[in-house]
Amino acid sequence: MSVLIGSIPNDKKDDVKLAKKLSKINFYKKSTSLEELEAYFSEIFEDRSLFMFNRGRDSLYFLLKSLNIKREEEVIVQAFTCVATVSPILWVHARPVYVDIDKETYNMDISKLKEAITPKTRVIIVQHTFGNIADVYKVREIVDEINKKREEDKRISIIEDCCHLFYLTSQELEEKYVGIFSDAFFFSFAQDKAISCTQGSVCVVNNTKIFGKRKTEYANIPELSKEDAKYNAKYIVTWNKIRKWYFVKVLPFIKSDKFTIGKFLILYYRERGDIKKQADNNTIYYDGIHKLSYIQASLLLHQLDKLEDLNEHRIVIENIYNKGLKKQFQFKKEKGSVLLRYPIIVKNIEKIREALKKKKIIVGKWYSTPIFPLDYDELEKVNYKKGLCPNAESCGKKIINLPLSIDTTEEDAKNIVSIINKFAKQ
Repeated sequence: MSVLIGSIPNDKKDDVKLAKKLSKINFYKKSTSLEELEAYFSEIFEDRSLFMFNRGRDSLYFLLKSLNIKREEEVIVQAFTCVATVSPILWVHARPVYVDIDKETYNMDISKLKEAITPKTRVIIVQHTFGNIADVYKVREIVDEINKKREEDKRISIIEDCCHLFYLTSQELEEKYVGIFSDAFFFSFAQDKAISCTQGSVCVVNNTKIFGKRKTEYANIPELSKEDAKYNAKYIVTWNKIRKWYFVKVLPFIKSDKFTIGKFLILYYRERGDIKKQADNNTIYYDGIHKLSYIQASLLLHQLDKLEDLNEHRIVIENIYNKGLKKQFQFKKEKGSVLLRYPIIVKNIEKIREALKKKKIIVGKWYSTPIFPLDYDELEKVNYKKGLCPNAESCGKKIINLPLSIDTTEEDAKNIVSIINKFAKQ
């Protein structure tokens, strides 16, 4: 079995079976899955205001828009992030301001936050990178002190980016201090997140005084078309086919693995529109937002039933890495965190990738550039200048993400450990 970190790492046979059913039947308006999912989330988030969207970036845009941010006001975000996090800032015509990361946690270096705050700062987005829990409490202390001196309409809000994690109960969230100290927070259910419905998101409002109820605005947001909703099911079915053929060579006698059936299938299905990249250089352009569909809700409810097993498996694989990897490659997470991916720093990235490919393992590259996946020559489009965040840039050039997903067996993890210990240089 191959391990592809970025395709459909959470999906097993039962998920594919459900996706096949949803991609074929005409049930779009007949299902109660949206209502069931909303009730499920209401129990987790204890009846706080919540809104379900097609994508994480849609949630963030909705929250930023709700704050009535004026043109050229500033939103602080860490470098070492995805362009999908930065784009909604541009969509509301605000200015992204970047803070460097702590090289030990990959989260925002809070010691550098104060110097980034100006009279124009309206929002700070705090990201839990790889599921490693950031210290939102310290951010709250800084913001509360500054807000005492500001007029109400100029106060800073905190939005928590929880896209790399998910927990099942309010107790778990409170124990890990997730969604406690922010004004609002949001999760992503994209294909490579903790649970997935190909695309999807929920945002939760803690501070209704700032964000208001927003029910009317939400009611006016359009639903996905039937075909766009079905894309989320078809994506799973399609990638399941690709995964089976990904490492199979077109011609067995060719030594190079550049020409495989799976790679040709990717090109073919992208051309047809059956699969697409979740984020690229076009993500910076506003393309509308939509509510979560019934199809996505059905897929997600099925995944939620398995979340405990998915997270437990991540911890098992993480422990194999922690016990087996040489000390210099081990990652020390914040207490209580359940990692989505296991980051390591190596100098010889390509050699490690090639060695792992021979074992049919594809590792991740979050975040090889400060605003991934934009190349350095594209970063000025998102107000980032090379050299601005040296830690983010340095880590990006040497980072590999090891898989923790359910399709990563213990044997896979031990093979990964062996290859890293044998070949990796730091």
